[in-house]
Amino acid sequence: NLAFAQISQACAQSKIPLVSFVMTNAVSQGAALALALDYEDGGREQAWLVKEIINGKTPAELPFRSIRRARLVINQSNSRACGFKIPLELLKEADLIMD
Repeated sequence: NLAFAQISQACAQSKIPLVSFVMTNAVSQGAALALALDYEDGGREQAWLVKEIINGKTPAELPFRSIRRARLVINQSNSRACGFKIPLELLKEADLIMD
């Protein structure tokens, strides 16, 4: 995404930590950390709905189910580059730590 790349570049030049709450792959594009919905989990939810419909249920019979899980991804080299120290407690909670 061009807009994100420009924001990432401006943050890097200014040494401002960039955090994403939209997409976890933002850490590979300059973000120090990302906390975003787990779309893989969402895919499993959708597969469950499809299975229920194939097995005879109508969509009206099925409960609304949104993505329930978020993923925390940290990029330590991006964090260090802008002088942002990730607290140990947050590192322990991370689903993925990149360096």
